[in-house]
Amino acid sequence: MSTRPRIGMVGIGLMGHGIASNIAKHGYPLTVLEHPGNQPLDALKAAGVTSEASTAALAAVCDIVLLCVTGTPQVEAVLLGEGGAWAYTPLFVVLVLIGVIDVIFAVDSIPAIFAITTDPFIVLTSNVFAVLGLRAMFFMLAGMADRFHLLPYGLAVVLVFIGAKMLMIDIYKIPVLWSLGVVAVILGVTVALSLARPPKSTPMTGG
Repeated sequence: MSTRPRIGMVGIGLMGHGIASNIAKHGYPLTVLEHPGNQPLDALKAAGVTSEASTAALAAVCDIVLLCVTGTPQVEAVLLGEGGAWAYTPLFVVLVLIGVIDVIFAVDSIPAIFAITTDPFIVLTSNVFAVLGLRAMFFMLAGMADRFHLLPYGLAVVLVFIGAKMLMIDIYKIPVLWSLGVVAVILGVTVALSLARPPKSTPMTGG
């Protein structure tokens, strides 16, 4: 039994017909939506492509739905479903989860920015950029975590410093440049120590 995902296509025009032909040529199970504006489907059906008469039927048998159409009722039917009911593929759930992860990363940075400034513009823009880039930066730096094995300890010290600064803000307000300098020194020291003292390799024990 084929383990390849079943692909659905809406909009078999000049470009869509070529894409559908290429998909079928590479052996992917393909189902297209029958529509008067389509190019003739005889050649596609000869290659094993099936068709459905409604978007609900198409969504029911496919794992992925490709839209090769412009702003037509076909798009609205796929996105909203027949009769106004919502219809979506598993890819939609993946996109929602990615968006939620972005928001989680941004929320995590809110205490940090309040430790530096209370300017509404800076607070807002910093968290907007956090949503846009922190997740990508995290996965980029995750591959370097083994080289900078002492960095988690430095980050812990930074968080303690920021928390102490927030607690004593009514007693003494540490200048912003001092705060940035302390953070830079802590991170610089931990990175330098990580490079100077590589992690000890853990010997493997035989079973």
